[in-house]
Amino acid sequence: MPRSPSSLDEVADEYVKLALALGAHDPEYVDAYFGPVEWRRETATARWTLEDIQRRAQCLLADLGDAVAPALPGSLRVATIRASTRLGTAAG
Repeated sequence: MPRSPSSLDEVADEYVKLALALGAHDPEYVDAYFGPVEWRRETATARWTLEDIQRRAQCLLADLGDAVAPALPGSLRVATIRASTRLGTAAG
């Protein structure tokens, strides 16, 4: 299980990695990525299942309120919820 993020940077990093992992299952999800190459390699190598990604997204959403809620931009919370919803659709 991923550890709880303690800063906004860690939350954003985890979100990007979740998006990359979801992109491995849904090629239309990530249309461009210009971040660290090792993150793309890490998520490709991990080969998370849709269930893994869903669980991690739910953990991230739960941690948001505890760790960084006062500093969290609403758009990151909404994007995480949208990714989680898309996961539900992709998983059937």
